[in-house]
Amino acid sequence: MEGITDNNETVTVADFHTILGYAQQRHLARLTFWSVNRDRPCTGGGADTCSGVSQQPWDFTRVFAQYAG
Repeated sequence: MEGITDNNETVTVADFHTILGYAQQRHLARLTFWSVNRDRPCTGGGADTCSGVSQQPWDFTRVFAQYAG
């Protein structure tokens, strides 16, 4: 999960770049994340509607969209 997780861990856009590199090196069959509806900065909504970290809308999605297998 991107941003602040249910376990109060923080997963940043930089972490997604690291994950992308891992997937590219190992040619994983699929690269996905939970939950795309949180891929935006918080503007007063609930935790299920934003990441809780500083970001532009869809930053996490843009990173994983680079994956081609």
